[in-house]
Parts: sequence; structure tokens; C-alpha cells
Amino acid sequence: VKAAAIALPPDATVEDAFRTVVRAALAQVAANASGALDSLDLEYVHQMRVGMRRFRSSLIAFRSAMPRETGARIRLGLRDAGRALGTTRDWDVLSQRIAAAGRTRFPERASLEALKRRVLLRRTASVRRTRRAIDAVDLAGALRRAERWLERAPWRGNVPADVLGSPVAPLARRALKRLRRKALECGEDVAALPGDARHQFRVRIKRLRYACEFFAALYPHRRARKFIRRLQQLQDTLGELNDIAVARRLLGDTAALPARAKRAITRLHQRDARRERQLLIELDAKWKILKAADPFW
Repeated sequence: VKAAAIALPPDATVEDAFRTVVRAALAQVAANASGALDSLDLEYVHQMRVGMRRFRSSLIAFRSAMPRETGARIRLGLRDAGRALGTTRDWDVLSQRIAAAGRTRFPERASLEALKRRVLLRRTASVRRTRRAIDAVDLAGALRRAERWLERAPWRGNVPADVLGSPVAPLARRALKRLRRKALECGEDVAALPGDARHQFRVRIKRLRYACEFFAALYPHRRARKFIRRLQQLQDTLGELNDIAVARRLLGDTAALPARAKRAITRLHQRDARRERQLLIELDAKWKILKAADPFW
């Protein structure tokens, strides 16, 4: 289950909008939980993880009105399961990349098959750990506690009633401006950013996109959709660059591998290096387009 469009009426208050956005994120987590536990299709894992990220991003988007500690216990309760989901997703993406390489004219096909089997074993082990982690955090209980938290609204003791009852549109505008500014701080030449800085840039773009989706209903649909589409295109390029970086990390320890698996890894790294050069050119072009685009807010 992918993220649902968020329908905020033009006169939505800060508190009502906050509840709507948080509930949508947690609903995505809940909708994919059984599939993450039982299905062989790891898209459930990915979409559950997206729901967790959207929940964290919702707290950031509403930070100017809500106390910083708002939702902290819920976020921490989901953290361990989220980390396990991320590791499983990494192994799944790597196995998909190896499978895709096998459908091309790969010069070390037998070596690639040997590597593929080993990666699939690691993927299977990671799925087991993820399912244990989901069981350990009592996800259903955590989601029930989150719903009670939303109903009790404990933030009312720290946020004035006139702020919670005010229209959300000014807060949305401030949040979007702030998150865009944070992305722009990453500089002109994002293609030259080192690994950690590029990861931070990717996180900032992701937060900006989620916030745009949270508040899009408050603005003209066509302008918002166009801006979000450019963010998605930039995210796609950053995501593939991240997949290459993850593959290098996961395949970095080759000491225990047989020689033929090492040959396949060498070939994969060569292919990835060529693709990375193309992606960095795309990244630079897409970033320039996004920077020049008029914000819809």
C-alpha cells in the first residue's frame, strides 16, 4: 500500500492537519505490516519503511507549532523495526541489481550466479531478522498507542489553543520555505558532494517532497504536481546513486568469497562506475531545473 493522497480542506487548522498527516503515515505502516511479516514480496517492507519515514517527516513539517518532543516515544518505538527494514531493503535491492545484470551480456555469468546465491542467502537471513524485530516491538500495540496519543493530544499542554486552532496554511508555507532552504544549503555542485554529504542532501530532498505532498491540497493542483514531479525525478537519480553506494558497501568484504564470486563483484563495480558517471550528470541537470522552478507555495 503506497502513501495515500492527503486531503486537507483549505480551512484546516494546525491541529486537524497534524492529525490527518500523522494518521496517513501510520496507516501506511499498518497496511503493509502483515505483508512485511508474511509475504515473499518485499515491496511490503519498502512501503512500510516509507510510512515510517513519512511519520518522522510529519513531525519535522509541523515543528514550528508542535514541541520538539512531540511524537518522540512513538518514533523511538518504531526505530528498531525501521532499521531492520532498511537492512532488508538494501539486500533486496542488491539482489535485484544482480538479477538485472544477469539479463544482460554479463561476461562472468557463472561467477554472477554464484554471487547471486550468496546474496539471496543474506537477503533471506535479513528478512528473518526483520520479522523478529517487528515482533519484538509489538507493532500493533505501538500503532494502538499512537492512535490513543493522537486522541489525547498531550501537546495541548505546551501549545496555545489559538495556535492549534489557527489555519494551517501559514505554517505550511513556513515549513516548505524552510525545507527548501535546507536543500539549497547543500550548494550548487551537488554532483561533487562526498558520500555523507550526498546522503544528507538526499534526506533533505526527501523531507521536502513529503512536506509538499502533505500540504499540496492547500495549493493549485497543477503547480504543486509539477513541482513534486521534479522532486521525484531528482529523488530517482539520488536513489539509484544510493543503490550503487549500498552495493559497494555490502559487497565490500570479499575475504570469505571464492575467486569466481570476486570476479563477478569486480565486473559489477565496473558497470556501476560507468552508470554512476551518467547519473551524476543527470543529478546536476535535475538539480538546476529544480532550483530554477518557482515554488508553488
